[in-house]
Amino acid sequence: MFKVVDSFFYDIFGNGYLGKAACMIFTVFLAVALAVIFNILLRTVVSFFKSHSRVSFIRTASGYILRRNVVKHVSIFFFFFLISYFASRFGPAKEPVIRFSTVLMLSMIIFVFCDILDVAGDIYSEKPASRRRPIKGPIQVVKIVISLVMTLIIISVLIGQNPVVLISGIGAFTAILSIVFKDALLGLVAGVQITSENLISIGDWISIPSENVEGSVSDIALISVKVTAFDNTVYTVPAYTFLSQAFKNWHKTLNEGMRQGVFSFAADPDSIVMTEDGSTNLTRFRHDLADELKKDPDILPDKTLIIRTRSNEGGKGLPVEIIFMTRITDYDDYCDFVSGIGEKALAKAGGYGIRIYRALPSSPALS
Repeated sequence: MFKVVDSFFYDIFGNGYLGKAACMIFTVFLAVALAVIFNILLRTVVSFFKSHSRVSFIRTASGYILRRNVVKHVSIFFFFFLISYFASRFGPAKEPVIRFSTVLMLSMIIFVFCDILDVAGDIYSEKPASRRRPIKGPIQVVKIVISLVMTLIIISVLIGQNPVVLISGIGAFTAILSIVFKDALLGLVAGVQITSENLISIGDWISIPSENVEGSVSDIALISVKVTAFDNTVYTVPAYTFLSQAFKNWHKTLNEGMRQGVFSFAADPDSIVMTEDGSTNLTRFRHDLADELKKDPDILPDKTLIIRTRSNEGGKGLPVEIIFMTRITDYDDYCDFVSGIGEKALAKAGGYGIRIYRALPSSPALS
């Protein structure tokens, strides 16, 4: 076929540069046409399996294959494969064309492998286990490894060296990377530990006091974790934060249908007096409030219920702390319920002669 085409263009443009350039352009257009036909056929086959396969896994996988552009990247790979296959038609540019096509084919292999891993992650995300053990982090690790290996091969093709030569110098290169990308590597290690040790899962309600972050875990990536707060703001927290700083995970309490409520206020020490039975009005207040809270249907009486005073630090009143467990786990209802308990305690304290501590305004300095 090429002999007929070459003769056609040589008859029009002659045997010089124009004729040879026309033959090269025709070769490129032929490769494009074949790649487009291949793309259409492959997309048609995958769409057929998505719509008509009797196996649910094949239908699901086919849908994600179309969504993740696997077909497009495979078609681009096929195009550069054709260019490499027809490289002899480019005359003196044969070797550069082969090298250029090989580099781009290897690049497409990276994209195809990453797309396939994404498809596997999408399929896994539909399973209930994905919330307890997400694999987004491990998938990103595999992507990085594949990309590094393929990049070494691509560089070796460009410089015409054996990949083993490049790999032999990877030790020094790794040392440099460990210094330059220290934070990213810390996040990488932390992301793997979070996933492997199941420290947090998607949907867990967590709080990081040092970062003033509280909310539901919405995504666990390789080097970061996204937390959605109650007001729908999204915090992006570095993964190594969960290994270097203390955090609370309310997963167990929420799953068991209970949540801890805490409310505290400061009582004025001058309002605490002895009573006839040898106790204090604050003691009676604590005992009576505890008995009343145990009767509340939304408080779990067989769980922790503590009303205690704490040491007076800094002269800012005597701290009174109320700790209880409630069956209310919805965040809006939980906040409203805890606030109601606190307001009831403040109102009830007045009936026992207990005043809420108020700091006096500082006196102006004398001039």
